[in-house]
Amino acid sequence: VTVRHTNPVTGEETFDLILVDGSWVLDGETLFGQLGPAEQQALDAAPAMYEAMRGVAQRVRAGEFSSVQEASQALLAVIMNAANQGGGLQPPG
Repeated sequence: VTVRHTNPVTGEETFDLILVDGSWVLDGETLFGQLGPAEQQALDAAPAMYEAMRGVAQRVRAGEFSSVQEASQALLAVIMNAANQGGGLQPPG
């Protein structure tokens, strides 16, 4: 089954749905085949970002931060660093 959706930014998009164990789910092959450059950059950066977030979670569990704000700042810093090393989250312009 093909679903058509009009994205106000990118225009019409289509997605294939497949039946898996009695439920309709998005077919990842058709979904990821339609990625634009920004989405592809974010997808490429995902593994590095995941590892960076795991590292901050371990630091939180170890009691390294004295406040939520401090932990949030550390999380943001490692996510941005990991994303930029992975080629994702480039500033607009």
